[in-house]
Amino acid sequence: MIEGTVAKCESIFMRLAAFFSLLIMLFSSGNSYAWSIDEDFNDGVVGQSVQQSGAMDDAAGGTKYSDEQSLEGSLVAKMSIAAGQTGFGSWGGIVNFPSRLESGDRYWVQFYMYIPSNFRIYTPTNGSLKFLRIRTVTPNGSNAGYNDFQIMDDGTNADAVYRFIKEGVWDRGWMQIGRTSEKSTILPRDQWFKVELALSFGVTPVSEGGNSYVRYWVNDKLVWNGTGAQTLSGSDHIADALYIFTYWNGEAPQTQSVYIDSLVMTSDTPSNRDSQGFPYIGDRGISIGEGDQEVSPPAKIEDLSVE
Repeated sequence: MIEGTVAKCESIFMRLAAFFSLLIMLFSSGNSYAWSIDEDFNDGVVGQSVQQSGAMDDAAGGTKYSDEQSLEGSLVAKMSIAAGQTGFGSWGGIVNFPSRLESGDRYWVQFYMYIPSNFRIYTPTNGSLKFLRIRTVTPNGSNAGYNDFQIMDDGTNADAVYRFIKEGVWDRGWMQIGRTSEKSTILPRDQWFKVELALSFGVTPVSEGGNSYVRYWVNDKLVWNGTGAQTLSGSDHIADALYIFTYWNGEAPQTQSVYIDSLVMTSDTPSNRDSQGFPYIGDRGISIGEGDQEVSPPAKIEDLSVE
């Protein structure tokens, strides 16, 4: 009788131990939770700051709801900067990740953008404009450098449209993307176009046998497969936020604005595949074009789900 009772207790104990081990793995692993954010910028009023309404989390004081341009028949986010300003706090904005991403995690962001033909990209102290940056930090929260994706200055001598660098691993240098002959296609003016950026976080690039890469699409066409990109400076570093513009190196040459709409970002692997079989957000049923579009805006969601 006693032996039977002991055996039952041991069995219960082992089951409980296995259960709690599973819980620990779920809540400690960076891959345990997949999240998505979908922001259509329709939950505000013209002239209101998107940060005030919660559509962006920080550094977006000058980014306003606007109906001057329309992708899907309603409001968009107008990002403006004044001549002679660097713009931090008012130019562009920051969207925080719902939960941190670590080595081995992957991330996608997609949105639509409208750049007027008279928008001038000129950064006299840098040579390129900060466009999309993914902030990384150490486990104690110290800055660990940005994954920095930038737009080359107008009239640059370099035969490139974009460039990328991971701050903190400067020896890898800048990686140039696109050719100037492609600029009207991969960075068009006076029309809505779709951009998508994907990162796989790690310290060793795919080209060196690791998992780290950066990919960039324009209008669902792959522009860059950055298999040589390193996305974390240390194996224990964390990615926690998206920066859209936010800082103009050397001060803006004139007062000007761009527009963005229908922003989606996720750590959950999308079901769509591009022409090379790479997972991407891709088509969401929004027609690209100028002016009003007869499509239904996506619902705003912020979802956490256990994988």
